[in-house]
Amino acid sequence: MVCVQQLPIAKPYIKDLATNFHLPSPCFLKTLLSNIPFEKRFNPTIIQSLNAEISMIHEHDKYCALLSDDMSRACIMRKLIVLLIGELQKLGFKVVGMVCDQGSNNQKALNKLFQDNVNKSGPFCFISNSELIAVSFDVPHLLKPPEMLS
Repeated sequence: MVCVQQLPIAKPYIKDLATNFHLPSPCFLKTLLSNIPFEKRFNPTIIQSLNAEISMIHEHDKYCALLSDDMSRACIMRKLIVLLIGELQKLGFKVVGMVCDQGSNNQKALNKLFQDNVNKSGPFCFISNSELIAVSFDVPHLLKPPEMLS
């Protein structure tokens, strides 16, 4: 239901779905999700799984980008970004970029990382463990049609 509601072409069909099926309201779903205690940290099990698979990955397939959503306070986001990049680099991945939305916490965390960048490599780059990380904003967020912004 949450995903269906985000599709502009699906909006006329939601009413039909609701008449044929007993669906929870968007307000109820948001309330339900807000009560789930999500932890703002990385999952060590995923790191262990990646560690088990890294030896089978071809060298040129180890290049990756970190994807982030505006999910935490800026100071926590900055620490998580640096920690995750470090963990991926320790495993053997070559983190070359980061993609995130333009949420205020992401912007604050990235601005701090940009300020910490001693080499001043560019306006949208920072250094983590001597490696240059380029930052790009999430294109779908930049191209949202006005009817989806409400």
